[in-house]
Formats: sequence, C-alpha cells, structure tokens
Amino acid sequence: MMVVVKVRGVCPSCSTRPHGRDRRILLRSRLSPVPVRQWVLSLPKRLWYFLHHDASLAHPVLRIFLAEVEAALRS
Repeated sequence: MMVVVKVRGVCPSCSTRPHGRDRRILLRSRLSPVPVRQWVLSLPKRLWYFLHHDASLAHPVLRIFLAEVEAALRS
C-alpha cells in the first residue's frame, strides 16, 4: 500500500519552495513602498505569430501600447 503525503511548502513537480518567500524578500529589500500597477497587452491569437516572428511589426505595436499607457497615467 502506497501512502501519499501532501506537504505544503514544496512544489511536487520541481521540488522547489514556492516563490512567496522570495517575493517578500524582494519587496522588503528592492522595491520602494509605492503603489505598483501591471499593464497587460492582449492581442488576438491570429496576430501572435506575426508579432513573434517579425520584430519590425512588434515595435510599432509596443509603441502604441506604451503611448496609451502613458496617456492613461497622465489623465
């Protein structure tokens, strides 16, 4: 008979500890205590291939995205 014991604190697939401890250390030592926002650019799946394989297309898309983020932050 095989007994499976679930232990918190170690990832079963890679045998590493969760990133929570590392995140706390990073927050205390590296990041200043100011609000942080995360911006995510969502694109249709049909565009992923073209943007991934052609940097000349990715740069204008990134510029438009950053311009919109800047405009949102300024308003």
